[in-house]
Amino acid sequence: MSGLASAPVSAPVSVHVSPPVGAPVRGPVRGAVSGAERTERSKSPQDKDSRTQVNDELLQRITSSKSHPPARNYRVDRRSGIPMVITQDSPAWEVKTWLNAKGFSKMTVSCLGILSGAQLFSLSKEELKAVCGDEGGRVYSQVTVQKTQLERFQGTTELEVIMRRRQEEVDAFTY
Repeated sequence: MSGLASAPVSAPVSVHVSPPVGAPVRGPVRGAVSGAERTERSKSPQDKDSRTQVNDELLQRITSSKSHPPARNYRVDRRSGIPMVITQDSPAWEVKTWLNAKGFSKMTVSCLGILSGAQLFSLSKEELKAVCGDEGGRVYSQVTVQKTQLERFQGTTELEVIMRRRQEEVDAFTY
């Protein structure tokens, strides 16, 4: 014998070592089954058929709604006659008439009908919503459309008016 003592033999130990930070991580082990796959495999054929039917019905509803859109119940009143217009110079009675012609509620007409055109045009969307509630957004949109139409008709934008006033102030100061 050689002088070496024999050491007792033990069973192999399994140790899981995490890869170092920044090291490439290997993909899943071949043949491993994820939780979702395990769930799919355990479902009965009736469950799969039911889910397929639901998917088919959903697909059919989506495609049929695109070819035949649902009827929308929008009420658009086209008033015949001369279109009502307000300007920066409109008095309160014209603003009130314009609001009525646009079909706003009595509350909105009574709240905003006391303003001049310039006052109405100066209100922000948030201010109109605070005064008129849900209808404030629609009032803001109509006022914006009105201002845009006036700018096109008059050929000047609000910015151009401001710039012209500033230029007049500068000219008056330099002379």
